[in-house]
Amino acid sequence: MFSKKISKRLLNHDLYVRPLLPAFLVFLALMVIIVISWHTAKQDIITQQKNIVTQNSTFVESSLAQRFTVYENSLRAANGLFLSSDSVTRAEWKEFVLSLDLPDRYPGIRGLGFVKVLPAADKVAFEEANRSDDLNTYTVYPDTNTDIIAPLQFIVPLGTGSITDDHNAPVLGLDMYSVPERFHTMQKAAENNSATLSSIIDLIKSPNNKSNRGFLLFSPLYKKDLPHNTKEERLAALDGFFYAPFVSDGVFKSLFDISDPSFAFTIYDGTPSQTTQLYQSSDHVNDPQFHQVKTTHMSLFGQDWEIVYKVKNEIVPYSVRERPLSVIIGGSIFAAALAAIIYLLIQRRTRTLAYVEQKKLEEAKDDLLSLASHQLRTPATAVKQYVSMVKEGFAGELTPDQHKLLQSAYESNERQLTIVDDLLYVARLDAGKTTLKPENINISDLIISVIDEQRAEFKVRKQKVLYNVPKRPVMCVADPQYLRMIVENLLSNASKYSFEKTAVIVGLQNTKDAVLVNVTDSGVGIKSEDYKDVFMKFSRIPNELTRQTSGSGIGLYLAKQLALLHGGDLTFISKHNKGTTFTLSLPKSKGLS
Repeated sequence: MFSKKISKRLLNHDLYVRPLLPAFLVFLALMVIIVISWHTAKQDIITQQKNIVTQNSTFVESSLAQRFTVYENSLRAANGLFLSSDSVTRAEWKEFVLSLDLPDRYPGIRGLGFVKVLPAADKVAFEEANRSDDLNTYTVYPDTNTDIIAPLQFIVPLGTGSITDDHNAPVLGLDMYSVPERFHTMQKAAENNSATLSSIIDLIKSPNNKSNRGFLLFSPLYKKDLPHNTKEERLAALDGFFYAPFVSDGVFKSLFDISDPSFAFTIYDGTPSQTTQLYQSSDHVNDPQFHQVKTTHMSLFGQDWEIVYKVKNEIVPYSVRERPLSVIIGGSIFAAALAAIIYLLIQRRTRTLAYVEQKKLEEAKDDLLSLASHQLRTPATAVKQYVSMVKEGFAGELTPDQHKLLQSAYESNERQLTIVDDLLYVARLDAGKTTLKPENINISDLIISVIDEQRAEFKVRKQKVLYNVPKRPVMCVADPQYLRMIVENLLSNASKYSFEKTAVIVGLQNTKDAVLVNVTDSGVGIKSEDYKDVFMKFSRIPNELTRQTSGSGIGLYLAKQLALLHGGDLTFISKHNKGTTFTLSLPKSKGLS
């Protein structure tokens, strides 16, 4: 019994524990692949975001470069006007600027002007020369203590109404050198002989102009009769500057039409900050859903700009965005399902192999048991014959002591023969070689016969047998030999596990569908935790009477199997220290009662 428990425990370990490792390793390997796939899918999102931003940033930066090249071309055209004329009047300048069609060809530019560079001593004469009937209030401002001044001489457009209504009128006459940022930009342009952008500045504006944050573009003009090959020569030959003002929003809004709500960028004049911000493509660019992807440095006409690009995840198609989640969820389900299938397949194979091995072991055991039983029965039968002959006086007269010893030997040999017979029955049952020879029998007579045979045994234990059988014959179809064996085992068992001076009650019930034989004792009973071992082969329930009786542990197993072989069953009801009732049920023969 102990070895069976160990075998069962080992079998359970093989069935339920061992398949876990290969199943877990498969699951782990798949999860590694799934995590790698998930990471790859996440990287695909980032890569696509970067590709989209790269495409858009290329468009933004090339558009800026092209647009400001167009702006520079307008200043170059003005330079050609001055080089082809000894003196350009305000009317000629206005005609020239209007011919450029600024609103259509140069969107975003607020005007085109000319700044004259001259000694401060010539200021009054310069003011007088630039006053006319339509502009009799021209004045250079503010007053400075510098030797050189750079007043704005011309600016177009001026508008159609009064000067104060026009957005460019307030700046006319302004000494550009008086504003440090403008002065530095103009000096840089003069020294390098190139168009130069200013940093972000607050433009001088009219009362009706709401936005004034922007920048200026300057291009130098040198006197025709002086050389300007070196920086010193250029500063000495400087005659003035062509100039164009820009309001940031006006320039960039006319340039960019960003309809994608998932893409945004911000242009900064130098290091990104609130004060250096030139343009923001979306009012929601600071929304937490936007995240920075790329920052580009751009040098444009001597001015360094930083462009920060941001995107939302939605810029990537939904099919790409949901792929990582699909990979991790779908992959995990697949990995778990495959691991479970592998676990079940290994468990099934283990169970099959264990069954085959168990079957082989049972067959080998049954063969060994059958062989051993036959080998034991032969000498035991010979011993019985020889002891019987000696007892009957074939070897001479026996003394009482000799007769008593021989009787004990005879009884011990009989018990051995009974055990060997039981083992042979068990071996044949387990091998499927037991064949019933059923016939109609009166089970009442059979029970009475068995009780009479065992009455002596009950008498030795000072026990009584009470039986209650119907007066009418109770018929059933059964093998008389095996049915007798079942009843004998039940009565013998009831006697062994009952105390002295108690009674064993045998009852017989004739129901509609079956015949029931009840054997009730008032013995030690069976504990509930031992119920599972009652009909187990070679199992003896431990109790206070077990040590006082002999037995092989196969009687109840044999009785149970024979009952099942008849198409019936053997069950029991028991309470510890209260006794046990075994019930044999046998199907009734049709037409018999």
